[in-house]
Amino acid sequence: MSVSHLNIWVITLENALERQQRIERIFQHHNLDFNFLYGVDGRLGEHELLKKFNPHAFLRKHGRYSVPGEAGCYASHYLAWQKAVELDEPVIVLEDDCVLSDDASEAFQQAHRLVCEQGFGFIRLERDKVKKPAKLVCEESGFEVFRFYKIQQSMTGYIISPEVAKAFIAASERFVLPVDYFIRHMYLHKQPIYVLRPSPVWADDANIATTMDNRRARKAPLIFKFTRHAFRMKSMLLNGIWNIRFLLRDIQRDKV
Repeated sequence: MSVSHLNIWVITLENALERQQRIERIFQHHNLDFNFLYGVDGRLGEHELLKKFNPHAFLRKHGRYSVPGEAGCYASHYLAWQKAVELDEPVIVLEDDCVLSDDASEAFQQAHRLVCEQGFGFIRLERDKVKKPAKLVCEESGFEVFRFYKIQQSMTGYIISPEVAKAFIAASERFVLPVDYFIRHMYLHKQPIYVLRPSPVWADDANIATTMDNRRARKAPLIFKFTRHAFRMKSMLLNGIWNIRFLLRDIQRDKV
């Protein structure tokens, strides 16, 4: 399959014209085809998916008040997962502040093949900001696939299969965490999270201002520090159990 046939979707907001023009220049440089996926602006509060957001559960689990952009970001990625299900094909999802490496085309091809032929349902394409503990599970054609034990936050770039997209959608009946925290908690969606290295995508944090409001502007009552701690302890335990399950799956894969 050629790169031009890959399903690449770049999440953007309809009025983010400068970001869209920047993305068009980047993809022209790489000779890659893509589509814009117009996401949800949580600050407007008009989209149907925003009704899924539960601010009280968010506060209880996360220990702080949410900001509108977080609900919109979750909803935007939810739309991307729906796109994978609708097309019944893996889709590459990027955010509009992304930067691509020189070998991005080759990396995208490799990631697509790994999803289609080896069953890796969710592969992060984004560079690690901080090295996380991970297990090498596959190595070929100059790329390595690792499975995270503790999953990196941020959602700048990934490839997702229709099957994993369905699992994420099913586990997102309510939005009660930032979307990258949802991905991080494996016990919620029961899917292993992999990363491709060298990774072809990173966020241009230095040159593009965030559209997210200040998450610490409004101080939460003290009680929610305790509910957050309880949620974190529960999550550590359950994520640990799922890590063991995925480790056994990795061992079985190694034997094949």
